[in-house]
Amino acid sequence: MMIVKRVLDVEPETFAEGVHIRWVLSKKRDGVPTFSMRHFTLKKGASIKLHSHDWEHEIYMIKGKLRVRSGDDEAVVEDGHAIYIPPNKPHSFEALEDTELLCFIPCKGEP
Repeated sequence: MMIVKRVLDVEPETFAEGVHIRWVLSKKRDGVPTFSMRHFTLKKGASIKLHSHDWEHEIYMIKGKLRVRSGDDEAVVEDGHAIYIPPNKPHSFEALEDTELLCFIPCKGEP
C-alpha cells in the first residue's frame, strides 16, 4: 500500500519550546515497517538539548541554519545539507535561524 500525504496536513506537536514535530510517516500511525519520517520546525534561538538514544538519525535540512553537536563534533548546517548521527552519541541542536528539517529514525525510536 502506497501512502501519500502533505506534510503540512499532519498536525504538529510541541517537542520543546519553539520546536514542533510532525510525525509524517510512522509505524504507529501509518503502519510503515522500518523508518519513521519526522518534520521539525525550530524558531530562531530554539534548541533541542543534549541527549542520546539507541538509534541513529538521518537528517535533511530544508531551510534555515542549525548548529549541531554530536560528541566532540560540531557543525553549522544550512538548507541542502544532510546529517548522520550514530546511535548512542550525545547530540544537540540549536536554531541559528528559523529552521525546517526532515529527520528519519528507525521505527523502534517512536514513542
